[in-house]
Amino acid sequence: MAIRVTFLPSLQHLSVATIAIAVYNNPRISFLVDELEELEGTCEEITCYTHRHRVQEKWLIIQDKVVNQLSGYLPFSICKKVAGCLRSIHSEVIKWKFDHYEILSDDVNFKRLLCWKSEGTIDRLLTAKELIRKRSLETKKLFVVACTYFLMSDIIILFKKMSVASLRALYHGTTNLVIRFWIERMIEDSRISWVWNMLDQQYVSSKLRAQFIKQNDNYRIRLSSFFHMLTPIDRRGYFLFNQWSEKLHHDDLRFCFYQMTETEQKEIFCFCPLLVLQTHLEWPLQSVFMNMIDLLGPNLRDLTFGYGAIYILSAKIKQGWKDADYVKILRQYWHRCSDDLKEISKETDLYESLMITLNYNKSYPFPIEQILESYFPFCTFVHEPFV
Repeated sequence: MAIRVTFLPSLQHLSVATIAIAVYNNPRISFLVDELEELEGTCEEITCYTHRHRVQEKWLIIQDKVVNQLSGYLPFSICKKVAGCLRSIHSEVIKWKFDHYEILSDDVNFKRLLCWKSEGTIDRLLTAKELIRKRSLETKKLFVVACTYFLMSDIIILFKKMSVASLRALYHGTTNLVIRFWIERMIEDSRISWVWNMLDQQYVSSKLRAQFIKQNDNYRIRLSSFFHMLTPIDRRGYFLFNQWSEKLHHDDLRFCFYQMTETEQKEIFCFCPLLVLQTHLEWPLQSVFMNMIDLLGPNLRDLTFGYGAIYILSAKIKQGWKDADYVKILRQYWHRCSDDLKEISKETDLYESLMITLNYNKSYPFPIEQILESYFPFCTFVHEPFV
């Protein structure tokens, strides 16, 4: 049986996410977030203490402003939750921008075109359709969007509007194998059916293998658009693809993982376990993270557990993320670690900060990330496994 973790967001989660999206799109908050985005872009080093501190400080200012604005309308606890997940809403936008960087235009206010799911994530397929419907970009870029999301009818219409020079530039440029596939397909037969049959799927699988991805391809691939058409062997090629995070969309693993068979799921977990764990620690899946851990059970080695603990502590708690109770998650996670791993961890530089976090009480006068910074201002632990 394949691994099945069902994500069913609570009514409170749906309400908080809906409010957070509305707040994020508020012009006053949007202006502050845009300023923060510029600050984030000045330094990409996670180990840069000064930069990290400034980013966290800016987020606290934004979150406090949100709480103050909403406190007259909502219970304080809900205001805090809305403010806490605002950073995750922004992260969704940043990831979408990154995955579509090559087609974005500076003169397009893309934020107003984004379509959101009730869970608080961007509906990328619906957004792609909206971009095409409103003709928000030049024809060449809209064609790229249609190809990326396998929007058959739009591909046919836009292909006919493309000049030979534009098609040649896309085909011979540093785009990706999906765009080259569609150009070849349309040139071979521009009257292709809008309905996929078995032969079409076999054709897709033979043309869109991971091995055909070029090193200098700049346009990211939307694997989940055609993953279901790939043969088991070609799907496996993507599992073993060592540039998953560099060439594919950020949320592809989430959607592809649950289309896999049990054997495929175990295989990808063996090959890149931390990537699977990280996926289930991202908004909005944190609530099912421990369910995933329990289901994987015997497949989790101590090394994976060690890196997982480091990731929660370093990338979530110390970075000041408030979209989930990461201290609680870390406690539950640590409880499932083996006694051997707990013993080994005592010999690492991580142990003291780990114990401080596990014993942290919300009644303390300072947030946990501030306490960790005061003890370990220049250490992020990302390099140090337990075993």
